[in-house]
Amino acid sequence: MSEDPETPESFLLWRREVDDLVPLGEDVAGEALAFFRPSADEVARVPEREARNLVKSAVPRQGGDGLPLIVVRPGGDVFAKIVKSEDEIPPLGYATVVL
Repeated sequence: MSEDPETPESFLLWRREVDDLVPLGEDVAGEALAFFRPSADEVARVPEREARNLVKSAVPRQGGDGLPLIVVRPGGDVFAKIVKSEDEIPPLGYATVVL
Protein backbone atom coordinates (compact mmCIF):
# COMPACT_ATOMS: atom_id res chain seq x y z
CA MET A 1 0.00 0.00 0.00
CA SER A 2 1.38 3.42 -0.98
CA GLU A 3 1.71 6.21 1.55
CA ASP A 4 1.31 8.83 -1.18
CA PRO A 5 -1.97 10.72 -0.93
CA GLU A 6 -4.53 9.87 -3.57
CA THR A 7 -4.73 12.42 -6.37
CA PRO A 8 -8.38 13.41 -6.90
CA GLU A 9 -9.65 13.10 -10.45
CA SER A 10 -12.25 15.04 -12.37
CA PHE A 11 -14.43 13.85 -15.21
CA LEU A 12 -14.62 16.32 -18.10
CA LEU A 13 -17.60 16.38 -20.40
CA TRP A 14 -18.35 18.74 -23.25
CA ARG A 15 -21.98 19.41 -24.04
CA ARG A 16 -23.40 21.88 -26.54
CA GLU A 17 -26.39 22.46 -24.23
CA VAL A 18 -24.35 23.87 -21.33
CA ASP A 19 -24.94 27.43 -22.60
CA ASP A 20 -28.70 26.85 -22.42
CA LEU A 21 -28.74 24.89 -19.16
CA VAL A 22 -26.72 27.23 -16.93
CA PRO A 23 -29.21 30.14 -17.09
CA LEU A 24 -32.04 27.74 -16.18
CA GLY A 25 -30.44 26.99 -12.81
CA GLU A 26 -28.87 24.15 -10.92
CA ASP A 27 -32.01 22.02 -10.55
CA VAL A 28 -32.75 22.01 -14.28
CA ALA A 29 -29.09 21.43 -15.19
CA GLY A 30 -28.86 18.51 -12.77
CA GLU A 31 -32.08 16.95 -14.04
CA ALA A 32 -31.01 17.30 -17.69
CA LEU A 33 -27.66 15.68 -17.03
CA ALA A 34 -29.30 12.88 -15.04
CA PHE A 35 -31.73 12.25 -17.88
CA PHE A 36 -29.09 12.43 -20.64
CA ARG A 37 -26.28 10.56 -18.90
CA PRO A 38 -22.92 10.68 -20.65
CA SER A 39 -21.48 7.50 -22.05
CA ALA A 40 -17.99 6.44 -21.03
CA ASP A 41 -16.52 7.51 -24.38
CA GLU A 42 -17.79 11.09 -23.87
CA VAL A 43 -15.91 11.62 -20.61
CA ALA A 44 -12.23 12.47 -20.14
CA ARG A 45 -10.81 11.44 -16.77
CA VAL A 46 -8.03 13.79 -15.64
CA PRO A 47 -6.33 14.81 -12.39
CA GLU A 48 -8.24 17.58 -10.61
CA ARG A 49 -5.40 20.09 -11.02
CA GLU A 50 -5.52 19.63 -14.81
CA ALA A 51 -9.29 20.14 -14.84
CA ARG A 52 -8.89 23.28 -12.70
CA ASN A 53 -6.15 24.62 -15.01
CA LEU A 54 -8.32 23.95 -18.06
CA VAL A 55 -11.29 25.80 -16.55
CA LYS A 56 -9.12 28.71 -15.38
CA SER A 57 -7.53 29.07 -18.81
CA ALA A 58 -10.90 28.85 -20.60
CA VAL A 59 -12.53 31.67 -18.59
CA PRO A 60 -10.53 34.57 -20.13
CA ARG A 61 -11.04 33.17 -23.62
CA GLN A 62 -14.78 33.78 -23.21
CA GLY A 63 -14.20 37.52 -23.00
CA GLY A 64 -16.36 39.45 -20.56
CA ASP A 65 -19.23 37.00 -20.94
CA GLY A 66 -17.67 34.33 -18.71
CA LEU A 67 -17.60 30.56 -19.05
CA PRO A 68 -20.82 28.57 -18.62
CA LEU A 69 -19.88 25.77 -16.23
CA ILE A 70 -21.76 22.92 -14.61
CA VAL A 71 -20.12 20.85 -11.88
CA VAL A 72 -21.87 17.77 -10.52
CA ARG A 73 -20.34 16.69 -7.21
CA PRO A 74 -20.20 13.01 -6.20
CA GLY A 75 -23.12 13.42 -3.78
CA GLY A 76 -25.28 14.90 -6.54
CA ASP A 77 -24.91 18.60 -5.63
CA VAL A 78 -24.91 20.73 -8.77
CA PHE A 79 -23.09 24.01 -9.42
CA ALA A 80 -24.29 25.81 -12.55
CA LYS A 81 -23.00 29.30 -13.16
CA ILE A 82 -21.32 31.54 -15.66
CA VAL A 83 -17.80 31.81 -14.20
CA LYS A 84 -15.92 35.05 -14.68
CA SER A 85 -12.25 35.80 -14.00
CA GLU A 86 -12.93 37.13 -10.50
CA ASP A 87 -15.05 34.12 -9.46
CA GLU A 88 -13.75 31.22 -7.44
CA ILE A 89 -13.93 27.88 -9.20
CA PRO A 90 -15.77 25.27 -7.13
CA PRO A 91 -14.04 22.08 -5.98
CA LEU A 92 -13.58 19.73 -8.93
CA GLY A 93 -12.23 16.61 -7.23
CA TYR A 94 -14.27 13.51 -8.09
CA ALA A 95 -16.79 15.74 -9.86
CA THR A 96 -18.16 15.75 -13.38
CA VAL A 97 -17.23 19.05 -14.99
CA VAL A 98 -19.44 20.04 -17.92
CA LEU A 99 -18.08 22.64 -20.34
